[in-house]
Amino acid sequence: MILAQSRIPEPAQRATEVLVGVLIVVFAVRLLRRWRREGIHTHVHHHPGGVRHEHLHTHGCRPSAEHPHAHIERTPLAAFGIGLVHGVGGSAGPAVLLLASIESKTLGVTALLVLALGTAVSMTALSTGFGLAVVRLPRGLTLHRVTPVLGVAGASFGAWYGLTALGVDALPLQ
Repeated sequence: MILAQSRIPEPAQRATEVLVGVLIVVFAVRLLRRWRREGIHTHVHHHPGGVRHEHLHTHGCRPSAEHPHAHIERTPLAAFGIGLVHGVGGSAGPAVLLLASIESKTLGVTALLVLALGTAVSMTALSTGFGLAVVRLPRGLTLHRVTPVLGVAGASFGAWYGLTALGVDALPLQ
């Protein structure tokens, strides 16, 4: 968009924002279903070579030869799809529009690269911090107890986000 000096039409931008909201709701509902059906929880695991780590796992996934327990994993294609939708919708859309208004293509591309790097670093730090917090929950506050709260909060946020993109004043803050 920067190199072509074009803009995303307003209806397309709104549609991507709604899609982001729908996907957030879908992922939250999927989390709640897996929590209820498969018992998402954390375990400390020991691997060959003395490697010890803790991660999410369920009893509903298929274990492999190397891992007699089942990890919750996302395929590279699924991760790419989530990133693609997230990049088109959300705050990236307006950021690209702002960058597209920069007269110099070189400055615009440079600014986009800085934005992409900053986004990658900040999302990695946030995801790592959240993951560490989840696996180190205090006794009595297990992941099994926290998951429904996270799922309902995620579904509520996704619904609010999508409705707001449609222009529905779902939660007036006045």
